[in-house]
Amino acid sequence: LTAAPATPAELDAVRRLNAGEFVKPDGAYNLLRRLALAHDASAFPVGFAVHGSAIAFEPFTTPHLAFFVSKAVREYRVLPEDAIRVRFQPGAFWWDPQDPTRGVNARTMSRFRLNGTEISTEDNHGYWGREFKLVQRSDARQKGGSI
Repeated sequence: LTAAPATPAELDAVRRLNAGEFVKPDGAYNLLRRLALAHDASAFPVGFAVHGSAIAFEPFTTPHLAFFVSKAVREYRVLPEDAIRVRFQPGAFWWDPQDPTRGVNARTMSRFRLNGTEISTEDNHGYWGREFKLVQRSDARQKGGSI
């Protein structure tokens, strides 16, 4: 049994990730859905790191960085002292038109460092980005913001 070919939305999402551009919600959804259903680390696009958390990351050594987060990846990583710890702002939802009970939530990264549980509004880390997370609701008639 082989995986279905990547959809145009998935290919566009990977291209955008590689280029450091914003990813469209439908592309993020399709790509993350494929990865969630694969249950196999080899399904992640080549060249992208897979971390156990999005909250803390090392300063970038390249102009942009995209990485995937998987609960299955619980590696023990010692982050350097200059690791960037962030919060994500409340997000907007995009719902799958074929299955309105499934979608993706896009949250924007705070521009300020997270120090403990507090946001330091005087410590702008200089990065921008979004976190995309698969979401599911029990009833497609439920209200939810859209992107």
